[in-house]
Amino acid sequence: MKNYRGSDYYGSPYDVGNYASHHDQTEYNHEGQRLSSAPQGHDHRGKGPHGYQRSDQRILEDINDHLYLDPYIDATDIEVQVDKHQVILSGTVANLDAKRLAEDIADSIPGVENVENRIRVIKTHLVGSIRSNAREEFK
Repeated sequence: MKNYRGSDYYGSPYDVGNYASHHDQTEYNHEGQRLSSAPQGHDHRGKGPHGYQRSDQRILEDINDHLYLDPYIDATDIEVQVDKHQVILSGTVANLDAKRLAEDIADSIPGVENVENRIRVIKTHLVGSIRSNAREEFK
């Protein structure tokens, strides 16, 4: 799954290892030709046993782990709720990119059916030694 910047979260450098297949031993030569003996076009990741569903608790933990590990987002003021595979993000972040990134991260987690992003953007300006909050909210 691609996020709004074109990055792919599945198997990202900060992935906690829950989804990256340790069986994927595909190798390619310098021309991009497949060297592995595995059959082409048979990627079965995401196809679990009949009736399998990820628990809301596991989805919540995975979203929190990914938000925690992402170097581009301060998730200190973000709250995550999961109910019946529906995710609600709330709280505040410093900019619109962080809001979108939080949604992309949540949406990239297997088992998530929908993400409702209620995060507000609040820009904080520092003026000398006085901190003033100029609220600029985007929805």
